[in-house]
Amino acid sequence: MPRPTAHALLIAPGTYAHAPQLNVPINAADANAVVAVLRDPQCVCA
Repeated sequence: MPRPTAHALLIAPGTYAHAPQLNVPINAADANAVVAVLRDPQCVCA
């Protein structure tokens, strides 16, 4: 089923310049995984 044009904004900071103790470098990988799912035409997540 074709999907209408949609947009998603994913914000996943991996590093914090002023609070390095809060760095979570895995966030970028998680965001990329979500992008892959959202772009998958076989996904039935709607």
